[in-house]
Amino acid sequence: MQEQIFEASNGVLVKYKHKPAKYDYNHIIFVFSGFNNPLPGKRWDLNNIMKDCPCDVIWISDDFEGMHSYYLCIDLDFKVENSVSEFIEYQKRMKSLGNDNITLTGFSKGATAALYYSLKMNISNVVLTVPQTKIGSYVDFEWKDAAKHIMGENYTSIHMKYLDNIIPRMLKEDSNLAKNIYLLTSEEDIQFKEHIEPILKDLSRYSNFNIIKSHSLLVRQHRDVATHHTPILLGIYYALASEAVPRFNDGEVNFFGNQKILNSKPSLEEIVDLEVFRIENSRLFIEGVGILRGWHTDKWSDINYELLINGKVNYVMKLSVGHRPGLTRAYHQFGTV
Repeated sequence: MQEQIFEASNGVLVKYKHKPAKYDYNHIIFVFSGFNNPLPGKRWDLNNIMKDCPCDVIWISDDFEGMHSYYLCIDLDFKVENSVSEFIEYQKRMKSLGNDNITLTGFSKGATAALYYSLKMNISNVVLTVPQTKIGSYVDFEWKDAAKHIMGENYTSIHMKYLDNIIPRMLKEDSNLAKNIYLLTSEEDIQFKEHIEPILKDLSRYSNFNIIKSHSLLVRQHRDVATHHTPILLGIYYALASEAVPRFNDGEVNFFGNQKILNSKPSLEEIVDLEVFRIENSRLFIEGVGILRGWHTDKWSDINYELLINGKVNYVMKLSVGHRPGLTRAYHQFGTV
């Protein structure tokens, strides 16, 4: 799949990749990407897991004038939104498809875009993994360069509030409630309280709204949600592509996983994993993991890492520590964590 370019009528270039359908599947899934790097790169979200999907899959890049735009605007000029909408409509016409045969999806920023275009274009199916809903506040806090690109070099709190209100307002005003919405989230996601919880009441108005919420100990942060739930994501995509619209447990799934690790006696197995060891300009760079399996710490002061160098003279150097909640998933073994 080679990167292609669609030139919209307003001159904006939309970069995309297209995987054609197999057999007689009559559906398109549009995939929007999240923030992978400060600058747009060549990585396409869900690229690996969607390569065998039987329907058409089209990935849309959020690379507009060399920077992320949330698929919306540059300097608050919504020319990006107009071009993306035109591109989606063009692909629909090429396949002679209606809105019931379109699915929009994405992770994080990509999920935000999927929700936005579902509301704007009345697309029937949308699969969301941990979207942001307060766009202006989020980019101001996390992605300053993108914020300047989206809202202008000298943006103010007024511009931020304007973007913050777009999706909540669209949800409240939407009267086309016959949509199939699948939201994958977790209360462990630091963004849940600010970006997800305030819109749940409005989402519940839709005829087929499904919330899939993870309570697993292996989901500790924003990025863990999609990784942990790849099987259910694939199930939803494949079902929608097959014109079999899922509805889950009266609209709510609570995934707890195998919780034996809560009750098991910690093994306290020592795990030392040296990840980086190099010398540059007579300086030693070392990075790795040192943990006791199953031992819980509440404060940074509970952790003390030291590098011991033994030779003619022995050295003891205290090492800094970092917050890495993903280690639970990376080193998990049932019954021993």
